[in-house]
Amino acid sequence: MAEGQKRVEKYPTDLAIRYEMGVLYFQAGKIGEAIQEFQKARQNPNKKLAAMGYLAQCYGRRKMFDLAAGTLQEAIKEKTGVR
Repeated sequence: MAEGQKRVEKYPTDLAIRYEMGVLYFQAGKIGEAIQEFQKARQNPNKKLAAMGYLAQCYGRRKMFDLAAGTLQEAIKEKTGVR
C-alpha cells in the first residue's frame, strides 16, 4: 500500500493509479479512502465501470444503500448506453 501511495503522490492525475489505490484500500477495509479514490477513478473511461462497481460495494458496506443502488443503476445505463 505504501508503494501505491507513493505512486499517487508522484502521479496525482493518473486515474488508473487512483483506481488501483482504491482497490488496495477496499481490500484493506479502508472504505472511506477507497470511496475517495474510486470517485476520482471513475473519470477514467477505461476504469469507469469497474470503479462504479467498487463504489457501489463501498456504499453498501457503509449501509448507504440508496447511493449503492443509484451507482449501480448509473453503471447499467453507462454499460447499455441508455441515458
